[in-house]
Amino acid sequence: MKSRSNDFSLIENFQKNFSWEQFPFLFAAILLMPVNIFLESTKWRLFVNEFDNNFDIGDALKSMLCGSFFGFISPNRVGEFLGRLKRIDKGNRSRALTAGYWGGLAQFLVTFSFGIYMGGKTIMHYANLKSLEVYTIPASLTIILVVSLIYFNLKWVLIKVSSIPWLRKLTQKYPLEYDVPKEKLLFILLTTVFRYLVYVSQYVYLLYFFGVDLSFGTLFSAVSTMLVIHTVFPSVPFIDLGVKGSALVIILEKFSHNELGIGLAVFTIWIVNIILPAVVGYYFFATNKKQDLESDEFEFASN
Repeated sequence: MKSRSNDFSLIENFQKNFSWEQFPFLFAAILLMPVNIFLESTKWRLFVNEFDNNFDIGDALKSMLCGSFFGFISPNRVGEFLGRLKRIDKGNRSRALTAGYWGGLAQFLVTFSFGIYMGGKTIMHYANLKSLEVYTIPASLTIILVVSLIYFNLKWVLIKVSSIPWLRKLTQKYPLEYDVPKEKLLFILLTTVFRYLVYVSQYVYLLYFFGVDLSFGTLFSAVSTMLVIHTVFPSVPFIDLGVKGSALVIILEKFSHNELGIGLAVFTIWIVNIILPAVVGYYFFATNKKQDLESDEFEFASN
């Protein structure tokens, strides 16, 4: 009976807050999906263009969507790089792997810089700790400085790392075969920041749509904190959905009793930003695989 009572309470809280008049928020979140994909594809193209000038935005989109498919079927999206490589010429794949790690470094810098600071603000609201910024601001600045040093000077860092005996084999196996101008790295980093803002805004708009009526700043801080938690703890498809939903419910439970609305927002983001791109990515992967087979058969017949 207690469980049924809790379920009824969840539905009742949701019904009190939900209204179809909030539909524009759902529409805005869906409209931001192609913006999110375009920004990530642009970042990917900028890296790959350093060693392949023929790699255009269309190739980048297909490559990124293939990565979305492989990321979806692998734990903690570790297969995303592998998927992107499927649309890269075989001779350039080692360079593309470096580009993927470089892009991941930019994403790490942005996610953790925002997340640590916003997480501190969330905890301040949650536990009424007014002085926590004394710690979170220095922590965020430290992450920004250290990771920026690596990001903007990756070649120099790898040279220094290669002097460490037990890391030398790793740097020899995955050498940095090219460099990227610092001006371009800065533009890529700004693109990553803009994409992060778009992604978090999608969450906020969907939370509004499902009746989580809190200030934009509170929701932005909560989502940023959740994204850091999700990055730190590995997960697999479907369980990943539960991790994000549970984390966001726990973070917001002091401010909102609309747990069902929070869960539905996370589920909708999962559909819009994960499932739909993965389905399209599977189509491009299957098409590319068919073309490769036809090409191999043609070469065999010619010989």
